[in-house]
Amino acid sequence: IRTTESYRIVYKAYQKEILEREYSVKEFISPDDQNRIAKETGLDTKQVKIWFQNRRAKTRKEKGKI
Repeated sequence: IRTTESYRIVYKAYQKEILEREYSVKEFISPDDQNRIAKETGLDTKQVKIWFQNRRAKTRKEKGKI
């Protein structure tokens, strides 16, 4: 059962900026990078991992529309 607090995360502008900057360098990140980014953004490593998964899916979806 999901609780409302863990259902959806709204990222702050500075978090998105850090995540997008890291994504532009590497689409796939190592566990060490996950930990570093999590500390920088104040997010859990799991949230960082999921963000990268979703971002790659967004990229694939956008490529399909071209």
